[in-house]
Amino acid sequence: MQGDLLNQVYTVRLLGIKSPAGDSPWGIVAFDTVKRMLNGQVVKLVQDTTVKNDAGELPRYVYRGDSLINLELVKMGLADVSFAAPDTRLQAEFTAAANAAREKGIGIWGPDPTATPAITPTANLTVTVTATVSATATLTGTPVISPTATGTP
Repeated sequence: MQGDLLNQVYTVRLLGIKSPAGDSPWGIVAFDTVKRMLNGQVVKLVQDTTVKNDAGELPRYVYRGDSLINLELVKMGLADVSFAAPDTRLQAEFTAAANAAREKGIGIWGPDPTATPAITPTANLTVTVTATVSATATLTGTPVISPTATGTP
């Protein structure tokens, strides 16, 4: 930001989206998804029109590489569209993505998420392997040789 000192902490508001409440099932999924996507990553913040909102936050489009994170959340059904003038440059694209997610019934447009059981590996793993190898060779004028090996490691 022009004129601002370095080493200051800024709060960034993802522009164009409204995520579910943080304590709702989809809010938890959205938070975890953003954390997984952005934690420790280098991102590019792109301003639409507003420099800072009334809460002192930076409303921005957030890019990780070529991926627009704000839009990805809408496509995954983890956020709804929420634009306010004058920051409406990508509103049509976001609205189309929200409509597609709604039609597919994904994320907030579908049933609440359910817990996925985690698979915990065990230290005592037993594996039995049985192998049978057979080979047949025929030589002209020589008897047929048929070695067979069977083993269980």
